Amino acid sequence: MWPYHNGWLQKVLETKPYSYFTSDNFYSNIDEANMATLGIYGAVSTWSGYGWNIPMVFDNDSDIGQTSGIAADNWRIIPHYTGIPETDMFYGSWSALYQGIDRANVVLEQIPKMQTYTSGTETEKAQLNRMLGEAKFLRGFYYSELVRLWGDVPFKTTASKAGADLKPGLTDRSVIYTQIIKDMQEAADLLPVAPPPTSVSTGGL
Repeated sequence: MWPYHNGWLQKVLETKPYSYFTSDNFYSNIDEANMATLGIYGAVSTWSGYGWNIPMVFDNDSDIGQTSGIAADNWRIIPHYTGIPETDMFYGSWSALYQGIDRANVVLEQIPKMQTYTSGTETEKAQLNRMLGEAKFLRGFYYSELVRLWGDVPFKTTASKAGADLKPGLTDRSVIYTQIIKDMQEAADLLPVAPPPTSVSTGGL
C-alpha cells in the first residue's frame, strides 16, 4: 500500500496553484495599485496601530487624557512610564508601523514600473501619481511616529526582499527627519488639493 499512498501524496503536494499574487505580477491595473495603496493604511488600522495602542495608550496620561490605577495591565503601565522592552504592546505597534512603511516602499517601487504609469491616459496617470503621493506621505508619517516614540530607529526606503538584511542597525533621527521632510514635500506636489469624489484612499488623509 505504501507506493500507492506515496504517489498520491506526492501528486497532491505538487499541485500547481491556480493563481497567486506577488509584487511583480500584482500591479497590472489601476484597481490593483489602489488596493496596494489601501494596504498601507490597513497596516495600522488595527488594535496595535491607531485602533487603540497609539492614540489611546501611548498618548495617554497627558493633557489629552488620564489613566487611573496601578495594576499591571499594559494599558496602565505604559502611560505611567513603567513599561519595559518586553511589554508586548510596544512590539505590536512597532511592527504595525514598519509593516506600513514596507508596504509604502513596495508601492513606491512598483507603480512607476506599470505600463499605465508611462503610457496610460492623463486620468490614469493622475490617479497613479496620487497613490504615489499617499505612499510618500504615509511613509513619512509612520517614520515620524517611530521617531517620536523611540528616537533613533532602523531606517530603510526599499521594499523587503528575500536575502535582504532584515535587522539593520539604528539610524540617527536627524537622517530620518531629512527623509520625512522630503517625503512630505514630494507628497504635497503629487496630491490634489481635495480628494476626488470617487476616491477612497485619500479619505484617510
